[in-house]
Amino acid sequence: MNNMRVYIWLIFSSLFLIVVSKAQEQLVPLTNNVNYLYDHLKTPPSPTSLQKATAATTLTLPFRDDFFYATHSAYASPNLWLDSSVYINTGKAIAPPSLGVATLDGLNKRGRPYNPNLISVQSFAADTLSSRPINLFTKGTTTLTPADSVALTFYYQGRGYGDMPEPSDSLMVDFYKPLQKKWITRVWGVPGFGNANTNDSIFKRAFIMITDTAYLRNGFRFRFRNKAAINGDWDNWHVDYVVLDNNRSIVKDTAYDDVAFGFVSPPPLTKYTAMPWQHFNPNEQNYIVSNLIRYNGLGSAGSPSVNTTYKHLIYDAQGNLLHTMPNPPSDNITPFRLNGWVKQAALAAPPLSYTFNTLNDSASFKLKHFIYRDISGATDINLNNDTVVSTLRLNNYFAFDDGSAERAYELIGVGALLAYKVTLNVTDSLRAVRILFDQSGTTQAATSFFRLCVWNDFGGVPGSLLYRDSLIKPTFITTDFNKFPEYPLTTPKVLGSGTYYIGIQKFTANNIVIGHDANTRKNNFLYFNTNGNWQQSTLPGALMMRFVFGKKEVVIGLPEHDQPSNLTIRLFPNPAKDQVFLQNNNETALNVEVLNPLGQIIDKLDVPNGQTVLNTSSYPSGLYVCLIKNTLGLPVQQQRFIIQN
Repeated sequence: MNNMRVYIWLIFSSLFLIVVSKAQEQLVPLTNNVNYLYDHLKTPPSPTSLQKATAATTLTLPFRDDFFYATHSAYASPNLWLDSSVYINTGKAIAPPSLGVATLDGLNKRGRPYNPNLISVQSFAADTLSSRPINLFTKGTTTLTPADSVALTFYYQGRGYGDMPEPSDSLMVDFYKPLQKKWITRVWGVPGFGNANTNDSIFKRAFIMITDTAYLRNGFRFRFRNKAAINGDWDNWHVDYVVLDNNRSIVKDTAYDDVAFGFVSPPPLTKYTAMPWQHFNPNEQNYIVSNLIRYNGLGSAGSPSVNTTYKHLIYDAQGNLLHTMPNPPSDNITPFRLNGWVKQAALAAPPLSYTFNTLNDSASFKLKHFIYRDISGATDINLNNDTVVSTLRLNNYFAFDDGSAERAYELIGVGALLAYKVTLNVTDSLRAVRILFDQSGTTQAATSFFRLCVWNDFGGVPGSLLYRDSLIKPTFITTDFNKFPEYPLTTPKVLGSGTYYIGIQKFTANNIVIGHDANTRKNNFLYFNTNGNWQQSTLPGALMMRFVFGKKEVVIGLPEHDQPSNLTIRLFPNPAKDQVFLQNNNETALNVEVLNPLGQIIDKLDVPNGQTVLNTSSYPSGLYVCLIKNTLGLPVQQQRFIIQN
């Protein structure tokens, strides 16, 4: 094992602080997959139920999966696979063959280490991805034989934006003999490369010809496995474009006539990935779409390029079509293996002619991006990766990240400062900061403290300290209620229009670890200070930090007798903890919907004349809204209240 993994694993010890004390900021593997914990399905598919559901049937050739569904599921499709321990994602690989990969690491199906207490950096069996039973005995009316050239192919990459696999780590493929009911292990395998300076951006192809007749049976299966350190998100392998079929050739079958998106296109904003609606204006909109598209084929004989068209549609949050791209552009594109990502502006940077209207309230918009080949005779073997959907969120927060963390960011040193550059277009109140910390152990969480801070602008770097809140500790949410834990300011800070730097100050030696998005390059807005001088971050990516703003439309936190007397329903106490009383002095009953800080409805209740109790014991700290409606379902009032746990 090289020393890199040892040093990283000891980040919570004094020895680690001595070893890396010269570093100021660094990226390390996550100890937990925060995307499982906060963003995706919380109940993984049950292998037992899947096996029961598929016991009476098998798949037929061809078998294909490029994990295109990674945008809406962190788990492998139960239509093709029997396991759920690998992480299906769109962010951890570099230049994947198509949208979505399967990542094998040292974490289980819930994103937790297989053995969090293991101190050793030795490699153990970790993830498994097993196919459903497949019929390799016949295809249609043909009985398959070794002469039919049945083969399994896939593409794989070590590390990517994750952790590097060492030589003692490995990626393996096993085959199952149905009649013998026996797995044959490691019919194919590759060790880690162990070079800390290698950032492996190439996907290599694996080709496994199946000639043993013991495999050419109904009920054949194959599986991917890895060996890794199982106490964190270590030793990453990314698998894509899995194909099992007959009539394969190791020489000729080296490319696919497929035009594909590699990543989800970012939202059309110039600086942020999300921002409050009250700060949005046409100057904040990016009128150029940014796409990463690749052609995985070789082209036709004598002409390696293929003609491809791009189009987008825009929908509101309710699914109503707002805009169709006029005159969709087309261009000839060449294979990725020759020229990399598509560079023609017509596809890689097409214009966005639609201007989003200035809003009176929060909203979101869906941008559906298409690529297609509409020339007569053109084929594309995989249409699933030809569409991606990005979301423009105009809510109540500024964000720089895309919503998923590929690794973790550490800032070294007691008293170190960290801040994002945020520009306000109108006067507004900073109410909270949301931070997605990596849950690196209860010991660190119990002894780590930080303060929320705000600085003014001084020549392009943070200047004078304008606000510093009280000491707080990182918290970790283990339900899907709120993706990012929210840290409310003790007193909301009113800020005029202009540029500010919002972030934290550390107050302990522990290296507080924050999720880091490797795919959204916004480090030019991030600044840190470990020695008295502010510096711009040099680590490409974005931190999982969001800054919550909002108008003070309703007086909150006042003594009960200070609340306005003409409210339809009175709420008290405010702030609250375990319960909120709703006092209805009207003769008719009213309906109440409770919205969380993300604007999601989390409770509905009828409030008759008199006093009704709202149980808030399960609510995380934050600002909530009661939307009060009459018996016809028409809104008549909004009330806000704060939960402080």
